Amino acid sequence: MLLRWANGRDREIKVETVERLSGHQSALLIERIAAATGLSAQLVQRQYLADGAIQEVPWIPAGRSWGLGAIAKLAFVSMPFVAGGVVAYLNLGPLVIAAVGIAIWLSQTLAVFILDRASNRRSKSAMLYWLTTRFTFGATYAATVYLVSFLFRNK
Repeated sequence: MLLRWANGRDREIKVETVERLSGHQSALLIERIAAATGLSAQLVQRQYLADGAIQEVPWIPAGRSWGLGAIAKLAFVSMPFVAGGVVAYLNLGPLVIAAVGIAIWLSQTLAVFILDRASNRRSKSAMLYWLTTRFTFGATYAATVYLVSFLFRNK
């Protein structure tokens, strides 16, 4: 993020999440900077061109969109419910139900670990994902299996 003061001086601040700011949040950021420093500021984005030149353009907040990351997160969140519902509806045995749940949980854990290693930002949360989701995935998967099997057993 590049802050340009009214007197022409620049201050570059490394912020990884500035791309996710909405228009309201960016306006609030500028307002709070002005209140804290007494100087007016603007957000400017630097674009490095192929010929080595630097082009500065006003920073424009990204619009909301359903990107691949959002769809992947939705799939991860809905997986225990969908899988639990399917195995309960098919009326599979308890060992198959447990094996399917463990297999899906392990595949999700492995996918998060691989995606974290492939990205430029490595987080400690990916290392702890297997531990934290073991309980949440297991609880939602088991509850969904129980609820769906109960509902379809009485029909």
